[in-house]
Amino acid sequence: MDPLSILTVAAAAVQFLDFGSRIIADTKETYISSLSQKKEHIDLSLVANDVKRLTGDIESKLSEFTSEDMTASGQQTGDPRQFGGATKNVLIRLCHEANEIGDELQVVLDTLQARGKTKLSLAAGSFVAALRGIWSEKTIKNLRDRLDRIHKQIMLETLVLTWGQATKNHVTMVDLTRQQAGKLDVIDKTTRNLNEDLMNLLTNLLKIQTAESHRQAQMIRKYALESKWQPSEQMQVVARHGSDTVNEDRSKRLAQAFVQTLRFHTMRDREEGIPKTYANTCEWIFQNPRSGSDGVPLWSDFSQWLSGTSNEIYWITGKPGAGKSTLVKFIASNGELNARLGQWAGPSSITYLATYYSWNAAGNGLQKSHEGLLRTLLYQYLSQCPELLVPVVFPHHWALFQLSDSVLGSPEWNMSELTIGFRGLLSQVGRKLSDEVLPFKLAIIIDGLDEFETKEHGPLTDLLKEANTHPSVKICASSRPWNVFRDAFLQSPMLQLENLTRQDTEDYVNGQFQSSRGFQEQSLLQPLETRKLLSDILDKAQGVFLWVSVVTRELLARLQEGDKLSDLREAVDALPDDLSTLFQVIWRRTNSQYHGEAAQYFSILNVYHEHNLVPYALGFWLGGDDNPLDIELDPANESFLSSGISSLKRRLSSRTRGLLDIYPGEMFDSGRVDYLHRTVKEWIDQNRDDIHSTINQDFDPNLWILKGEILRMPIENYLNLDKGPRFRVYLSSLFQIAKDVCETPSNNAELVAILDRLDTQVMKVVKPQHHTSHWCFGVRFSWDNSWEHQQWNYQINFIGLMAQVPIPNYLKTKLLQDSSVVKTTSPIVSVLLSTIIGGIPSHPLHLSWEVPREEDALIRLELVEFMLPFIPMDQVKSTLLHISKDHVIAGLRHPAGSKYMADMKTLLRANIKTRGKSIAKILVRKAKRIRVRLPT
Repeated sequence: MDPLSILTVAAAAVQFLDFGSRIIADTKETYISSLSQKKEHIDLSLVANDVKRLTGDIESKLSEFTSEDMTASGQQTGDPRQFGGATKNVLIRLCHEANEIGDELQVVLDTLQARGKTKLSLAAGSFVAALRGIWSEKTIKNLRDRLDRIHKQIMLETLVLTWGQATKNHVTMVDLTRQQAGKLDVIDKTTRNLNEDLMNLLTNLLKIQTAESHRQAQMIRKYALESKWQPSEQMQVVARHGSDTVNEDRSKRLAQAFVQTLRFHTMRDREEGIPKTYANTCEWIFQNPRSGSDGVPLWSDFSQWLSGTSNEIYWITGKPGAGKSTLVKFIASNGELNARLGQWAGPSSITYLATYYSWNAAGNGLQKSHEGLLRTLLYQYLSQCPELLVPVVFPHHWALFQLSDSVLGSPEWNMSELTIGFRGLLSQVGRKLSDEVLPFKLAIIIDGLDEFETKEHGPLTDLLKEANTHPSVKICASSRPWNVFRDAFLQSPMLQLENLTRQDTEDYVNGQFQSSRGFQEQSLLQPLETRKLLSDILDKAQGVFLWVSVVTRELLARLQEGDKLSDLREAVDALPDDLSTLFQVIWRRTNSQYHGEAAQYFSILNVYHEHNLVPYALGFWLGGDDNPLDIELDPANESFLSSGISSLKRRLSSRTRGLLDIYPGEMFDSGRVDYLHRTVKEWIDQNRDDIHSTINQDFDPNLWILKGEILRMPIENYLNLDKGPRFRVYLSSLFQIAKDVCETPSNNAELVAILDRLDTQVMKVVKPQHHTSHWCFGVRFSWDNSWEHQQWNYQINFIGLMAQVPIPNYLKTKLLQDSSVVKTTSPIVSVLLSTIIGGIPSHPLHLSWEVPREEDALIRLELVEFMLPFIPMDQVKSTLLHISKDHVIAGLRHPAGSKYMADMKTLLRANIKTRGKSIAKILVRKAKRIRVRLPT
């Protein structure tokens, strides 16, 4: 079937649906009849004629469409054996639905005319007002919803058919619409318009991404994901009958790209930060359990659980610091695990393993949330066989992904979609995905259930229990022994870690002390006393491995300084056996001159976490006073950068006594600063006031982070804007940090210097795109509006972006340093207008940047008031004129937005009036002086 015939039918239906949506809109619309009349009133008879004409056009095109289809194929339209037949069938049904709405409107119009209503006012909502005399509010809303639903589904089905035809012809969807455009000179204007809409939508999505095209794409995507649309029915038929034309490499590439949308950049940070086990420790987990004095095994047989048919979750629990994460990491990376799971799967199945390490101390919420868990598990599982798993786990997303070569369907994940996807994955467990692939089973290992937010504990255990009902799913999880987990897993196979690690801690302590020359000397002099010292350490530790680690490090440092064995014994006796008090003792023993610097490091790390930024050691080091703001870093000079990170590690060790450390990443520059353990963060939070009282009052961690991150940019290559959303989110976080900088003259000056460095640094790398002259407008970051940018010959520069966010301290200081920054020439938008636009999300020049703006109205009003004395009168007037235009006001649908705009206009008018009076007074004084000089 000729795709132009399909397009013709769809265009006729879309034209009627647009018409119907306009006449029942509550907003002010100009009704244009078939006679192109524009008046204050319009005859209802003309509206009735347009309804008849448009629905008649649908009937006519539909009749041609079905007769042509039957003539060409000799089969019923919609026969699934035809290429795209199922989709054509849906399209025909939608056209009939549109005609049914037309019939309903015709009945209403006839009723209104029978009651003597002959004219329709063009005022806002006039037709709706008339409708309320016949229909209920619920019926009117239902009509709006039907019009909207049918319009979206027709666009979606048209895209599906376009995709199918393009796949069949070995061309892209954009190329197909262009080919069709060349044939449309013989087709009616309505069809040409729809084809142009499709072509613009696809072209803009793949290239420029204008606001309108993105709005349309999101509309279609939202409908496809939330409706009952079943893509598998249509698109699988297309794929099945066009299999000889489907490019398998393209499908694999898209599936791999889809899986990457689940990934987040801190996904492996916690796992990498967990220390490896000490030599030969933890190996007992895969051995037969030892028995206690009563003959009862000390733990549930883990190897037997792995290889057997147990349908229970295995629970690893223990005190804080007992070493649960270390044990879990040892299990997940041990070859014995795969061997045991292989026994469970048997020769006729394969096991896919996924792990998740939660981390409550992290700034990124995905490292300690339900959403992060699901994204991590799905990412790891779908990566095993993306081209087979993605289509069945996420059928709707996958269909959208294919429709536009991944651009239209790029997911913005939420819990609902992830949960559906996870359940979709569970539904495939134990099944064969293809003749070449064995049925699969799932093994899930989760470390730190207690690290999740408290409100998620109940839903989390419920989800795990739900997954565990599948006989082909095996789950191992660790947590502290809190009641919520005890209640959920007490009847499950389990182990209590601090009861089992005596031998491991003994091996660790012996190994560490025996490597100390000072201890070796003492052992020769007092062998019994040294053995007693080690025994006392183990007894006091009570199985808490972290306690052993911290105390061992402290004692070894004292041995190196020559402390006597009796001094060490006294120190051990005096040490508390709980971690929190232990950290307090360590803090007090730290050289007091280091407290202020240590507290700064704690404060910096806290701000990193508050803004979901990874505290990379490189940025941590670069933010310090030792590095000038104008330093130019060479990514290739690894020795220089590594030396800087090493110097930071040395300072962290001496200033925080190991409470903060650098954990290495995959690359030399990806190491990050973090707490020794979650319990360290808990201790700092409990003693924050006491610790922070040692910080110099002039210190601002926000400036430290801004400087460090901006200097780190070339190394991280954030300036590669192909990273898109990650770059946007990253800069949004930096702008929020900039807003939080404490306002002092010195801080303000440093803030301006740092942000100006950001601007020039990005400008060096990023070429302005298209017709723009500055990077921050050349790359679009927000699609929350509904206007085409081509309609606006305006651009935003960096100070305009700062005004939109806004960052008041930067703007005020910049104005005081150089008032000429407010002087802009076309097409650059003025600073004044940019400040106001930042509070209007619907404005086409609004840049979202994902910075919270709930309380920004007052800040913006105060900022504008500060600016006005610097702004030329003509600029104030032109700004007032712009924000008074109807299309700007129409975008302010929320009452708070309307008040914001009213207050802003009042402020501008008052300024103009005040200036006018001042000018008038000057003119009067001049006139008086002139009169005095005139001869009498």
